[in-house]
Amino acid sequence: MTAAKHTPGPWVVWVGNYSVWAGEITENTRGGMRGKGLVEIARVNEDEICCETCCEDCQEGYCCDWHTESEAGKQADANARLIAAAPALLKALEDIMEWEEEIRADLRLHTSPGLVLDPARAALAQARGES
Repeated sequence: MTAAKHTPGPWVVWVGNYSVWAGEITENTRGGMRGKGLVEIARVNEDEICCETCCEDCQEGYCCDWHTESEAGKQADANARLIAAAPALLKALEDIMEWEEEIRADLRLHTSPGLVLDPARAALAQARGES
């Protein structure tokens, strides 16, 4: 397994902001995020969703309910949650691939089911910057 080069997880979505953060998070509300060693990982489509002028929430940098309930807001939230899950997904896939190698070795198999595992290997290579 290759050593991780990304910011260690867990990553979380800041409530009402469509941004993904890492660190020791102690508070995560619409009004702000607090903790130690906070690092912003990504910001998802915020400029396309929040008008920044319709209300006090938008003017203070987090989207109001009108924006978060829109189709664009729901999609941005889903995208942010997927990004936040990336470290856990990567670890799970690495564990599955390691388990598969152990099983193959125990059974003395020289090949693995490429139909299922080739896309998994390609996804790991992409995540590690190897492709």
